[in-house]
Amino acid sequence: MDKGSDFPTDAFAEILRRLPPSSRRRLRLVCRHWREVIDERAPEKRSQHKKLVFVNEIYTLSAYVIDDLPEGPCRKVWTDGVVPGTDRPAFRTELVGTCNGLLSLYETIKPSGAISLVNPVTGETLAVPRLPPSGDIPTYYWRTEAYSFGSSWRDVPAPAGASCCLASGIIIVDGTAHWVTKDTATLASFDLADESFTSTAALPVRGGHGYITRLTEVRGRLGIIASVDKATPAKTEVWVLGDDGRKDQRGWSCRYRVQVHGVRRCLSRPHFAHGDYMLTTGSKNYSHLIVFGHTQSGAGRLQCHDVRISEQKPAGTAVACIKGHLCWMFAYIETTEPLGLYRLRD
Repeated sequence: MDKGSDFPTDAFAEILRRLPPSSRRRLRLVCRHWREVIDERAPEKRSQHKKLVFVNEIYTLSAYVIDDLPEGPCRKVWTDGVVPGTDRPAFRTELVGTCNGLLSLYETIKPSGAISLVNPVTGETLAVPRLPPSGDIPTYYWRTEAYSFGSSWRDVPAPAGASCCLASGIIIVDGTAHWVTKDTATLASFDLADESFTSTAALPVRGGHGYITRLTEVRGRLGIIASVDKATPAKTEVWVLGDDGRKDQRGWSCRYRVQVHGVRRCLSRPHFAHGDYMLTTGSKNYSHLIVFGHTQSGAGRLQCHDVRISEQKPAGTAVACIKGHLCWMFAYIETTEPLGLYRLRD
């Protein structure tokens, strides 16, 4: 069904409202029109989202869920020593993202590494077909492949200027993937439903040598974390694109500012905002990671929230202490749906 269908939108919305939230999440991926109808007429309660902490312990992958802030608790929901479907060790694996209660894992040892889906609740895993070989295409070319369940990978030609700065990450917001171009000056985007490329906006901050820019998601909007290139930068800013308080939906606004002095602390990534809190990570005895929750100061929703952290005033409430060295933070909704629903069918 699309906007030109004779099927009444009211009837379609009523059908959607009768479906469980997990089914509506899958149907949002069908097309942009379905996504708009679901978001406007049958939205999901945001309070159901939790924060998932994915930890790499060198030889083991683990996923933890923070049930509530600021009290916690943090509980382990999944662990494994290799990438599902491969014999590769954990330290060569990354969590690409979460969707519909599933984790998407990628083997980083080579461009066509294994891709797997994991449901932490049921313990099921599902291997996604590997990317087809790129032949003689040099590795510095930006190559895009699209995949949908029930079909194979297919090439989607990328326009000139759609190169990718992998260090800034790739983030998906409302069905569109965003990344920073290699010149660190602009954003490029790929609509997952239409399989089309667009140019989003120029970056609001300086990039390049000596600076770090990382994409993030802030309450359903695209954001960018900016700082100098240091392990613990003294100041980190977060800019949000298309804020509700601006007429220009392509404009950026600085919404968060974190200042750190005398301690090793940084914003969690790629997601750091959770309700009325922002999350930072630190280390304990170089063997454990600590997740801190911070209340956000500021007179209003559209003003910049400030957090100051120092040795004398550490600030924040410790909500999790996890063994490991590297961690990623994602939004997450638990589901008991079997992975067989996503298995390829001829």
